[in-house]
Amino acid sequence: MSKKAFKIYLIHHSHTDIGYTERQEKITDFHIEFIKQAIVASEKIHSGEKKEWKGYKWTCENFWGVEQFLNSVSDEWKKRFEEAVIRGDVEVTGNYLNMTELVDAEVLASNLNKSVAYAKSASINIDSAMTADIDGYSWGYCQALLDAGMKNLFSCVHTHHGMYPLRKNQTPFWWEAKSGERLLVWSGDHYESGASINIIPPKVLWKRDENNNWYLHDEIENQVTEGYDKAKNYIKKLNKQNYQYDFAPIMISGVSTDNAPPNPEIMTLVNTWNERYGEEICMEMITLHDFFKVLRQEEVEIPVYKGDWTDWWADGVGSTPEYTKLCREAQRKLKTLKVLNSIENCISNDEIEKIEKDIMLYAEHTWGYSSSVSRPWETMVTTVEARKNLYAINSHLGVSKAIDQVLKQKGEQTLEAGRALLFKVINPTEHHVYDIAKIYIDYWEINYIKNGFKVRRESDGKYIPYQLENVSRGTEINIPVELKALGEEVFYIEANDDIKSDEVFIPVKSTDRVIDIELLPGEIENDKISVNQMGVESPYVRISWDENGINSWVDKETGQDLIRKDRLSGAFTPIYELTPNEEGNHVAEHRRLLGRNRKGINVRRSIGKIKSVNIVSNGDLFAQVELKFEIKGCSLFTLLLTIYKDMKRIDATVHMNKDSVWNPENVYINLPFIAGDNSVLWAEKTGSIFRPRIDQLPGTCIDFYLLQEGLAYISNDLGVAISTPDTPLIHMGDLNYKPVVLHDDNQKDKNSEQVYSWPMNNMWETNFKASLGGFYEFRYSVLWGNEFSNEEVAINKCSQINQGLICMRYKKN
Repeated sequence: MSKKAFKIYLIHHSHTDIGYTERQEKITDFHIEFIKQAIVASEKIHSGEKKEWKGYKWTCENFWGVEQFLNSVSDEWKKRFEEAVIRGDVEVTGNYLNMTELVDAEVLASNLNKSVAYAKSASINIDSAMTADIDGYSWGYCQALLDAGMKNLFSCVHTHHGMYPLRKNQTPFWWEAKSGERLLVWSGDHYESGASINIIPPKVLWKRDENNNWYLHDEIENQVTEGYDKAKNYIKKLNKQNYQYDFAPIMISGVSTDNAPPNPEIMTLVNTWNERYGEEICMEMITLHDFFKVLRQEEVEIPVYKGDWTDWWADGVGSTPEYTKLCREAQRKLKTLKVLNSIENCISNDEIEKIEKDIMLYAEHTWGYSSSVSRPWETMVTTVEARKNLYAINSHLGVSKAIDQVLKQKGEQTLEAGRALLFKVINPTEHHVYDIAKIYIDYWEINYIKNGFKVRRESDGKYIPYQLENVSRGTEINIPVELKALGEEVFYIEANDDIKSDEVFIPVKSTDRVIDIELLPGEIENDKISVNQMGVESPYVRISWDENGINSWVDKETGQDLIRKDRLSGAFTPIYELTPNEEGNHVAEHRRLLGRNRKGINVRRSIGKIKSVNIVSNGDLFAQVELKFEIKGCSLFTLLLTIYKDMKRIDATVHMNKDSVWNPENVYINLPFIAGDNSVLWAEKTGSIFRPRIDQLPGTCIDFYLLQEGLAYISNDLGVAISTPDTPLIHMGDLNYKPVVLHDDNQKDKNSEQVYSWPMNNMWETNFKASLGGFYEFRYSVLWGNEFSNEEVAINKCSQINQGLICMRYKKN
């Protein structure tokens, strides 16, 4: 203990969980009222009505609550709020919400800037942000906060199924962004850590007096005495980890719950404490800004770290894969909308802001009601889940309607009788694109061209190859398209009765129509795709499979097999895990005991086996092969491979029907790719491209990551890029139950370990969705070649493929 009094700085806030404790709209009302209560408390202190509350401070944990307040109250309340902020009794902070990494850099920056705009309008200073509960952030989050003018971040990590970085908490460090700029971080304790030393609202109990009348009895004396003993032990624990300060910040809530109201009566406890023990351990309520001001004045050297702060709680998105997919698609469509609207300017900023708000609310860290797993049948569970999913639905609906409006401005043809077979293809990205555009023809229109047709490009009048594909309610005409950044091209479909329908290329024919004869080199046409029951070969790649899945993926140009030898199973083979409850524990307790492994020591693992192969098509542009797997936990699992003739690219689409199971389970899809022995794995998260297990803070998670666009294995002269538009989670390395290893310099050599897509799990014991049952579609694209030996190029290609081309029916003016 230092010679002077050890000071405990109390930071009073309400942890914001949108949906965990109540309906989302009810929680919105709560937080509006919380700010009103804090204002009233400030005014009573200022007027002298509540002198005993002097020193009370309220910190708005995030700007979302402030935004809801400002959007719902009168000008008088807004003025009273600004006055309380200027007095220093209420603090506005710079973070918007406690987020997962589902949100991309653009949407994140847009919402972080809301606090900046408010600060400017109110002539106040906001330089500090805080997060609570979540225990990780993309490296790009650091830069986003810095770009928004934040200088400080206070993190309250919740170590349930997670862990703080650096292998210790209650410690500061400089977080260095890729730009070289630095954010001062205090990696703190739990967001209700005040409860551990009895810094909670005074315990007031109802009792009866000698006349049998009820009265309120204050237990504050005992509470302070017990808290003092706990505080001494807490400080001893800090000193054991070489703690260098004579103060410590402690987060407190108004009551012991998430979404808690302000409670100025805490100052009664603080004043009693300071009167009794203040010369040894004193307390002061403080704002984030003032705490960091104190910290920056200390003459203690603060270490510098740079890299990803991996989020242990990212796996929540895997419990609602269908709506996660919808939200991710909405976010990509929003990028398209912004590009198109910058030219057409027909969508208002308010409409775009509404879409962003829905994306943010879906990507916010609360994944359901508190009893979602333990009591999944409850009405409140369904209610909160439906509202959560509605954010994804509304974001997708809003951006889709907005794009429709923009496309009308660009000449989109509505549905009407006798419309021409005229189409426009748009590249909405800032990259040059060569891709396959999919032109949709309604089922009744195919009769117009049933005897054959040609596809003509308007810009040069040339006829181009195409390939048909049957889809729901119609036909897609696939055409090759090359467009410059933001480029457009018009195409005509012209009837031609002389054209014959495409035939599947079968060099060795048989009456049983089974293609299983190995071809000799002379029997394989150089510009065609050869397909049989055991593999496929294009001008660029030779792929083979057996019952365990795809076991060889040879780049014909280099001879390099892109499938690693140390794989657990073949490429895109499903892997299912179930941890049975053999001890008969409560379902929540069973999951709690799984810890950070996300599975138990008794986990039962099943690896899929191919049971049939179906050659779907083989034409001028691509071939399609469907592999049907047998796998526990699923009544259906098929893999559709699309192999392109003129591109080093293969699309893989998974269709599955997942059984409904209450026990904790995981579904993985193997991605055992490699770009040679010395390849390095790169991945893209919110606002940053980084190397997993290399560009990370010490003590962070190395088992799984939540990505935005995809990943790439890169060597000096070869790269393999894998886009993951629907499935943001990847698992890296060994799947076995094992001691959990945290990141340190020894993990750098394990950067190139194999990766699994992790589309779904229901592991968490509180607010994950309990059942994963249902039908799903997950898409992937694999590209390879020398041009992808640069991580920026490889990840940008993933982004371009995920965003896709716009194909619309066109009507000339």
